[in-house]
Amino acid sequence: SAVSLGTFCVQQPTTPRIVALTSTGSATLGLSAPVLQNPSSPFDLARVAPLDYPSVLGPHDRAFVAITPRPRSVAGTATDDLVWATDADAGGMPSHTALVATFLADGGAIAPGMLAFGQVMVHVDARSAQVTLQNCSAAAFQLDPPKVPAPFSIDSPNFPTALKPGEVATFSVGFHPTQAIAVTKTLIITSPQLPDPLKVDLSGEGVATGNGSDAGPDSAGLASTSFYACSCTTGDPSGALAVA
Repeated sequence: SAVSLGTFCVQQPTTPRIVALTSTGSATLGLSAPVLQNPSSPFDLARVAPLDYPSVLGPHDRAFVAITPRPRSVAGTATDDLVWATDADAGGMPSHTALVATFLADGGAIAPGMLAFGQVMVHVDARSAQVTLQNCSAAAFQLDPPKVPAPFSIDSPNFPTALKPGEVATFSVGFHPTQAIAVTKTLIITSPQLPDPLKVDLSGEGVATGNGSDAGPDSAGLASTSFYACSCTTGDPSGALAVA
């Protein structure tokens, strides 16, 4: 129902996130083309699947769109709502996903602000998603080793130790469950030059049986390693989708 796209530097490129609508019922669901509520939205929307609307979702099927914050020249917060209209809307009220992105003129930026990996088979499967770091300052800053509690981990071989002014770095965060439980943790990155740590909220659920869906229950079964990931869902806050 709400998506944090993360923090970004002003006058710098931004990164997209995938947002999903899940059909949780046992019947087919008629779906109109998703739209951004504000005609002059600070975000761009691109269809991922399906590409053509109106469309029909079967039980537990998903529809996906990519949301990208438009670059800004001034610091501040960008907000809007993603609107999903279906033939099952109670009283004609469509479902909404609240979108937020924060732009900084100084300091460090990290995106996304949350990663929800959904259901993953214990000891069998794993999911990884990409996180982007940006230096919004006029001076370089060092990065301390990241603190990421198990069963989450940094899967990139070389985590950056410093960022120059305007530099962008990416790394992968993995979810490797060993128990059939739901887990919520926080990735924390500190720097001697930054007053506040950079944080990403992490969640996932280890499952002993089932389909081990990719980054969310009853997903479309996409590849297990992602280029970027997103927090998502409207109606059923079941997690995120990772996109190869």
